[in-house]
Amino acid sequence: NNTYGFYNRGVAQNIFTKNSKYANLLVQVWPGLSNYIDYSHPYAQSYWKQMLPFSGLWLDMNEPSNFCDGECNTTAANIPYNDLPYTPGIKPLYEKTMPLDAKHFGGVDHFNVHNMYGFLESRATHSYLSQAAPLTFSLTRANFPGTGKYSAHWTGDNAANWDFLKFSVAQIMSFNIFGIPMTGADICGFVGQATEELCARWIQIGALYPFARDHHSNDELNQAPYAMGPTVLKTAQVSLNLRYSLLKYYYSLFLEKQGTGTIFRPLFFEFPDDETLYDPQAGHSETQVLLGSGLLVAPALSDNNGTVSLYLPKSRWFDFNNFTMVQNFNDTPQVKTTQSPLNQTAPLYIRGGWVVATQNTTNVNRTDDLDNGFELRVALNDSNNGFRARGKVMSLANMSEQSIHDNCIQSDCLVDISVKDVYGSPGLFFNFTTAVGGSVDPFIVKKITVYGNSDVSDTSLISTNGTAFANAVFQADSNVNYFTVTIPGGIKVQP
Repeated sequence: NNTYGFYNRGVAQNIFTKNSKYANLLVQVWPGLSNYIDYSHPYAQSYWKQMLPFSGLWLDMNEPSNFCDGECNTTAANIPYNDLPYTPGIKPLYEKTMPLDAKHFGGVDHFNVHNMYGFLESRATHSYLSQAAPLTFSLTRANFPGTGKYSAHWTGDNAANWDFLKFSVAQIMSFNIFGIPMTGADICGFVGQATEELCARWIQIGALYPFARDHHSNDELNQAPYAMGPTVLKTAQVSLNLRYSLLKYYYSLFLEKQGTGTIFRPLFFEFPDDETLYDPQAGHSETQVLLGSGLLVAPALSDNNGTVSLYLPKSRWFDFNNFTMVQNFNDTPQVKTTQSPLNQTAPLYIRGGWVVATQNTTNVNRTDDLDNGFELRVALNDSNNGFRARGKVMSLANMSEQSIHDNCIQSDCLVDISVKDVYGSPGLFFNFTTAVGGSVDPFIVKKITVYGNSDVSDTSLISTNGTAFANAVFQADSNVNYFTVTIPGGIKVQP
């Protein structure tokens, strides 16, 4: 469109991809006939920046996709690239993308750089966003090794069926391994119509994807939770409430990794010697997932009334919600059959030896509604002279983008938590430490829940960094073997 100023500027700067005759390549996507930016061109990044008055961007159709096979309004040329001895997917490689002899900067054929297109667009987008906002966010469909440095990813157009629900867990773990930890799948499926149960099951695990989004084709019926019936709505409410209660735990995992490592993790990363986890028939490494090292999710992924085949590797494990010990450290791991009820969260387990910080989500609608008060979930593990646990918490009172950037990215806002309950010593001892020069706000411990011990006679006081709180109120349940601790006004912690 010659009346579109940005298009005219691109023509003037000669930054569009060319056809084999070096004219601007004509393709078609959602707006109609179009030219694609050549992101390998040295002026492409500066041109792209001029077009983006945004703080975040969703990059779609960037394989690059094309509604034509090769160049629009032409017949595909007979070129050597179209006659390969082996063609992945059987169909021609130019189907629904650029012709393979399209030209990029320096005369490079598209055949040789096709897989780089989405990566280069992500890099150009990040270059702009890092100047426009304290925290960058872009979401890309196409990717290449290194994309995780610049963009989040979603797994593309999936379908509303049980197979794609199951695939999503392995896909997201795979992309964590590929270096893109901020990955998710379209919850409830992009094409097709999910049943009420399928959508509810998808939300149970989808609320715990690193990138969680309910995204559906506009040609289909509405799949928003409120439109899918009371079961989906209630399941969404409790599942999203869980997500927000764990959000600073999730943030802590990303901050701890500093852009490396995995967040949504396969079990064999934490238990590499467990041969059962490599059994493709059992499939435990594709149907269960670790969030960090301390939480394990075992979602219902099949149309079988919520029956889950649960396998817990050798460790102490507790049901996160009802506090019961499901497996002790000395138990031989066995497959257990358990149920995942609707209108509840996915089955979630906390590992012995770990502390997970959760938050009250009353009146929380967005991230910056979160305060800096926590309930510490302490899953004790046997040690040489007592019980111990450890964990981390993101201690930041102001959750604005600028505050997160300044205090958590440029500095360190993580607090290390260690807990010990020494045999014969009447106390539960907490120690909170920070990195030298860190930027940590004071926080309030509102409640402590201790898994794996109900003998409060041996825990008559709570000590934090050497300060004892003798007015702690203990409430134990010997049937389940856990206790809770509350202190009037909470414990203000200044590490």
